[in-house]
Amino acid sequence: MITSVFEIAAKVSTPLALSGLTLAVLFFIFRQLLAKNIFPELARATGGALLRQIVDRLFVLALVAMFLGTAGYLLPLLAPRVARSELPSTAAAETVLSQLYSGKYQELYDSLSPELRSQIPFAAFLTGVKKQMSQFSAPPLYRRLSRTQTVAGYCYYTFEAEFDQRSRFREILTYADTPTGWLFLRFDLYPTDWPLPSVAAPLPESTASALFQRLEKLEPLQLASFLNNEVVGHWIPAPGWSGRFEKILSQEDTRTCDIQLRESSTGALLTARDVLDGCTLKEAKYVTLFGRVDKASNRSAEISSVRWFLN
Repeated sequence: MITSVFEIAAKVSTPLALSGLTLAVLFFIFRQLLAKNIFPELARATGGALLRQIVDRLFVLALVAMFLGTAGYLLPLLAPRVARSELPSTAAAETVLSQLYSGKYQELYDSLSPELRSQIPFAAFLTGVKKQMSQFSAPPLYRRLSRTQTVAGYCYYTFEAEFDQRSRFREILTYADTPTGWLFLRFDLYPTDWPLPSVAAPLPESTASALFQRLEKLEPLQLASFLNNEVVGHWIPAPGWSGRFEKILSQEDTRTCDIQLRESSTGALLTARDVLDGCTLKEAKYVTLFGRVDKASNRSAEISSVRWFLN
């Protein structure tokens, strides 16, 4: 019986249900006590006074239960409305993006929370941000706000940015809810056709050298099956592939090029398609690549949906 009561209590979600459950439990307790016949017979006046006190106590407990239940029911509904009214404005988010593309990293660092600044020195912050922004020689031609989402104390602004007709990226800004308000926490920039990490199929090896060494050991029939099932259409996982830039193969749009690189450890030939600002790379520069493998052999690979960083 007690186990059943706790199971029911766990499912209570409304004030009326909570007060009803409280009354039912108390009624059950008093009923069991009276059934034991351990009380002496009372005079009519005394019994009436006792009955009145029991009813009064039950009524007060029911009111308390309804009050607490109502508060617990309404607070979660009201809290998101308060949070939404205090979210950073779209203009504030676009200011952060402007600081990123224009290289105003000191201003961006100053907008971080004091706790985060105490953990990350400006020199380390500057190195990391410059690496993240090394692919982008200029801001996009156009952007629009795609979505704003608030989850568990974090607010996410997602923008769709167009750099030319062939290169479109998502710009995601994350804010954290702090006692002093919403503060900028991090940014992420990646091609719009990248899938969510939870559904992206990664390559079976974390590094290019491990993958190409594995491919070289396979027999021709095994190689074809492995490439089709485990490599083509799969995504390069962290820490990414490192390659030395060799040349521009073709310019596909104003800021989009196909480029050729040589994988650092194995010398495998890498062809990267539709690379935003790949045209700005200089010969012998080393970059880290992320993207989807569209074709591959034991000595080469073709990659699309490319995100790159200068090493």
